Amino acid sequence: MRIRTLIPAALAAAALLLTGCKADNTAHPDAGATPSASRTSASTAPSPTPTPTASKATASPTPTVTVSLRSYAGEPVGDAVAAARHHGLTYSVRLADASATVTSPGAKASSYAKSEKVCRQLLDKDGLNPDFDVAFLIARDGHDCAGKPLPKPTPTHTSRPTSRTTSSTSTGSSGGSHTSCGPILSGSGNCYDAGQYCRKSDVGSSTRAANGRIIHCRYISTDSRMPHWQY
Repeated sequence: MRIRTLIPAALAAAALLLTGCKADNTAHPDAGATPSASRTSASTAPSPTPTPTASKATASPTPTVTVSLRSYAGEPVGDAVAAARHHGLTYSVRLADASATVTSPGAKASSYAKSEKVCRQLLDKDGLNPDFDVAFLIARDGHDCAGKPLPKPTPTHTSRPTSRTTSSTSTGSSGGSHTSCGPILSGSGNCYDAGQYCRKSDVGSSTRAANGRIIHCRYISTDSRMPHWQY
């Protein structure tokens, strides 16, 4: 009776041992294996896109303005000024100086007659002087273009005027005689005549015209910009 009881117990113990071995063989996969998915992800990562660089714009060249005007030396300054205006040039009228240059043109003429002659012309082709494109140089009062004093006029005698109008506007001397023109002369040393422009500094002054009659520097109603010589 005791042998029968031990056999079933031994069989049950053997069955438990076999079951434990099979579970141990299948429960632990290879822990050292590297998933293939990570290698695939690393090899297919996108490369960075290069950033475009802006190109510098090319500056257009600055246009150059050509300053051109023929010489008006020896001609009336009024004609020279009109030509400068016609060509759209800025101008300046200066007092003649032998050492005058574009960068050092000398003093400005405060007033002048259109009939005064241009001694010299300075054309600023290189844009060195911001005040003008062209400068016209005229003689100083009582001097020539070289700056030398003009000779004083010598007295002359003329016949007695026969015209009543002329007689009434003469010097008033008993003999009716008069000296040559002056003492106020143009910048080039010429006599003034009635109707010509006079300098603003001479307003209220009187002088003798080329015909010997006394003329006065004053403003007229038809031209308020510049004074004129009038009888």
